[in-house]
Amino acid sequence: MPTGALIMLPGESLAWFGFALTRVARGAGMRTMPRKLIIIVLLVLCSSCGRDDSDIPVGDGYYRRLVGAQSLFHIPGNGQLWHEQGGGRRMVWPYVVLRQVTTNGVVVFNGGLTDDRGWRLNPAIFVFPISNAPVEITEGVTRYYADKNGWPYERVKGVYVYDSISLTNGVVGVRGCGVSVLESPGSIPRWTRISIPIEQLMEIARATAKNGERKQYRGVTYIIQ
Repeated sequence: MPTGALIMLPGESLAWFGFALTRVARGAGMRTMPRKLIIIVLLVLCSSCGRDDSDIPVGDGYYRRLVGAQSLFHIPGNGQLWHEQGGGRRMVWPYVVLRQVTTNGVVVFNGGLTDDRGWRLNPAIFVFPISNAPVEITEGVTRYYADKNGWPYERVKGVYVYDSISLTNGVVGVRGCGVSVLESPGSIPRWTRISIPIEQLMEIARATAKNGERKQYRGVTYIIQ
């Protein structure tokens, strides 16, 4: 760290700014700056710096909320997926990344299963609502891909992750890649595009919900194979 570097907490930085504002005003020929004006300026700054959420509509009553972002301190924040219906709302998932698509009240999305930022690179894939809970279907998609290619599922179990979710004419598209390749520095990922009819994807989710295990993450119950 450079010698003499100044580190301030948010409250300290605003107090310093108020002091500096007064000095600038005096340098400009104003003997004093009205206290009310200083307070107004600081309140505006507080409201802009402290704003830590924004809602982005995804469709079918779903929206993505960014929480914890602080541009002043270069903190990117964390995406959450919420659903609003019948005047109420619920958090579908506390950590979403990349894209989400919706159709007929169903949302397919990427997210993380822990707070680890590595999920941005190796995301899980979910469907909601099935059994009134998000269902993690990564391995279900891998099994579908293996069956389609005539491979034994055990050969590719735990190998793939999926991102770049899209929806066209009732067909969900995802991009699959081997986890080991993504985690190896210098490796060039070889992505495979996989298309799954939405009804088939729902069947995968239902099968996982029926035979899977219920777990919790940040207070949200989900089902995973």
